Amino acid sequence: MSSSEGICANDSSKDVLVLANGSMYQGSVERIHTCAIQFSVGEFTYDIPACDIAEVHFSNPESRAARKMAEILEDADACFTGQTDAQHHGHGVGHFASGLFFGAFGVIGCAVTKRTPYKSNNPELITVNQSMWSDPAYLACYNKSARSKAVTTSALGWLTWVLILIV
Repeated sequence: MSSSEGICANDSSKDVLVLANGSMYQGSVERIHTCAIQFSVGEFTYDIPACDIAEVHFSNPESRAARKMAEILEDADACFTGQTDAQHHGHGVGHFASGLFFGAFGVIGCAVTKRTPYKSNNPELITVNQSMWSDPAYLACYNKSARSKAVTTSALGWLTWVLILIV
């Protein structure tokens, strides 16, 4: 089992995952997310970030999943960086306040607002990865991650308001 071809020859009905550290696993790709895949080995299922994947050999290399995975691996570093940067987007107090004072409308507002690094109030973010701001993969992952954080914070504000009413 020193090469992926050897593994593929053992069972051609299985997908082969090769990690960046050289480890190889035989199983099946269950789902392909923007920056990760869900891979099953036996009865266990793992979520693996695309930046940790060196290659995936599909049992059917012509499948739609194989083409999608090739695109994701191409943009993995930009997506991971976008997700990481979004965690430092800022505005947490404002999102909490929107949920606290406007309830469901505040949460919905956070869910529909597009997030970009241009709107961040984090000066460190503005200088570090500014060269990636034109990369569509970076921006898509940034938006998704920052939006998720904003909705969660706003929902916590709304929950706080509900708890205040109950008490």
